[in-house]
Amino acid sequence: MFLAGPVRARTGTEDRGFMEKAYKLEFAGERTGSLYVNCCGLSQTEGLHSFGPALKPHYLVHYILSGKGRFSIGGKEYPLEAGYGFLITPDELAFYQADESDPWTYVWVGFSGTQAAEYVSNIGLSVRQPVFLVGGFGTAVRYREGYDGAQYLRAFQRSAAQRPAGHLFCL
Repeated sequence: MFLAGPVRARTGTEDRGFMEKAYKLEFAGERTGSLYVNCCGLSQTEGLHSFGPALKPHYLVHYILSGKGRFSIGGKEYPLEAGYGFLITPDELAFYQADESDPWTYVWVGFSGTQAAEYVSNIGLSVRQPVFLVGGFGTAVRYREGYDGAQYLRAFQRSAAQRPAGHLFCL
């Protein structure tokens, strides 16, 4: 079971009225097992849209489809652009913000599980190494960038129905 739909959300810059257009799936039901998806989605932001500083109770991976911005975690700041991704670890203070003139569009997936920490570590990500660059597979994702948010959500749904943790393959 899931909840989905477009969301118009205000950022921390209410006085300037910046917004984001976001599509999000949240999965309800029992949350047990070695790895399970909590949520996933797509966000197209306006300039200077930001999130945080905030804590998340689960892992969260973002992959940047277009644009650029900055990401901060563990006392370090990373300038990022299309083709890069970043990891937010549970209960670690994180902040990210879209560039003013070239704001980003990104997809994300939130996940947990008894072995989630081990899986994240096995692929070389951590709060000390939270940024990654995607090669050829990222090109395939950017090719599909013309999809609107509803089309991405349908792709996520089909993927999840075909295989467990299928949303991870959509990224």
